[in-house]
Amino acid sequence: MKREEEEAGASGRPNKSQLKRETDALRALAQRLIALPPARLNKLPLDDELRQEVLAAQDFERGALARQLRYLTGLLRAADAALIANALDRVDQPRRAEARAFQQVEQWRDALIAGDDAVLEALAGRLPGIDSDHARRLAAAAREERALGRPPRSGRQLFRYLAGLLEAS
Repeated sequence: MKREEEEAGASGRPNKSQLKRETDALRALAQRLIALPPARLNKLPLDDELRQEVLAAQDFERGALARQLRYLTGLLRAADAALIANALDRVDQPRRAEARAFQQVEQWRDALIAGDDAVLEALAGRLPGIDSDHARRLAAAAREERALGRPPRSGRQLFRYLAGLLEAS
């Protein structure tokens, strides 16, 4: 309680450190918005001016981008930044899930290529319709390619096979 009173200061305003933290958070939100493709940007609750300025910022470089970022930070200060940040997090959720699934398939592929049959047994329970013999053949071919220094064609095929099964399940 005492810390909150100290931060509010004698005049009831936030101190400089608090204002800087808020500005930094708004700047980070503006940078996230600039990094979005237009299709995902259209899914967010932005007013027309803010949306147009974010789209314009995507074409800027260096000094112009820094100025535009400061301008966007000011626009976000006037807008409901919490609502925009929550909507942005919801838009990013499917992408994060896809990334986790991609990493999981990579781990399965690498374990199969390393010869871990326990992974294949676990996959049989998790991925219905997996052809264990086909997966073993692809893993063996990938090991052979790796040993001979060839491009990882079979490893890629194994990855696509596992990813397709995961998507279907």
